[in-house]
Amino acid sequence: MSGTNGCQQPPLVPGTVSGTTRRPTVIGDRKGSPSHSATALQDRKPTVLGSKPAPVANRPTTMMGESPPATVSQERKSTVISHVQPSMTVSEDAPKKPFIVSKPSVIPGTVRKGFVVETADLKKAFVGSSHEVIVRAVILLRGTIVETLNTSACSQWGAIVGQRYGVLVNEALTHASSKAIRDGASHMRRLYRLLEEVAQAFQKKSSKGRFWEKAKTPWEKFHDVQAEVDQLRVLLGNVLPGLREVQVKLGNVSTDLLELSSEIEAWSIAACFLADTLGQNDQRSSHLMDQSISLAKMIALIQEGVLMREDSIREVDALADRIQEGVLVTLPAWIEKVVHVSQKTSHTETDSYTLRQGIENIIQCIKP
Repeated sequence: MSGTNGCQQPPLVPGTVSGTTRRPTVIGDRKGSPSHSATALQDRKPTVLGSKPAPVANRPTTMMGESPPATVSQERKSTVISHVQPSMTVSEDAPKKPFIVSKPSVIPGTVRKGFVVETADLKKAFVGSSHEVIVRAVILLRGTIVETLNTSACSQWGAIVGQRYGVLVNEALTHASSKAIRDGASHMRRLYRLLEEVAQAFQKKSSKGRFWEKAKTPWEKFHDVQAEVDQLRVLLGNVLPGLREVQVKLGNVSTDLLELSSEIEAWSIAACFLADTLGQNDQRSSHLMDQSISLAKMIALIQEGVLMREDSIREVDALADRIQEGVLVTLPAWIEKVVHVSQKTSHTETDSYTLRQGIENIIQCIKP
């Protein structure tokens, strides 16, 4: 092939430029070889520098003649967390802080003291009183400030023990008129009447009457009242525990009133001694004497009430004994004999006499 200048150029060899040998460009860390095939070049991977590409900051667009604005850095504000007091556990072995007692403040004024009295003084004035009562009276007087004692307080002297006396008396009345006592007495009266009618039937059988008189036999009479008698036996058996309970409660009230009488006597002695000390010219003296007399009357009423309650306790005890012995023990045994004799084809005089004596004994036992 000829060129434009008439010179003949040598043929081009692949991989050379103008007679100069071209060398392949190496990308990555592997050396290329001109002898490598195209397939080998395709299997090569580019070298990656770093794990992630570095971020490129966006530059603001500027107009001609203007300087780019300064980049304003946005500072992140730190988050403020409020202070939390950590919970602390105090050991039991840790020493405790001493408890400081502040001194009382001093207020100017007059120091007031209780009534000055000795036990020997009251023993001389009240010879018949016990040592326990005298000691209580001394305690009451020493706790009384004469300068602050007014007529109203004197008029209410011993009111607290008077209220307790009223409560105990009302309690005694409630027990003495309890339902158990009323029901027990009522059931016993009814049972007494029924058994008395049966006893009269046994007496008529033993006596000779006129031939035209037709009276019920004792067995027929008992059969008529047997259902009610059995019912009364059950009712009286239920009443018995209540009667025993009433006995105990009445005894407790009497004991409490006797203990209260000693305290009432101490209040009466203290009022009388204080009134004598103040003198007749003091208006408080008359009020104290009135209260002393009233408290002394209360003591007398307590003694009288104790005697009455003892009688009530004895009456309740007697009623309970009649129910226990006559109704719950003797009467069932007698009823069993009546049923046994009534089942016989013939009745002997001995049977009638035995039953008549038995029911008469029961009537005497449960008689009100």
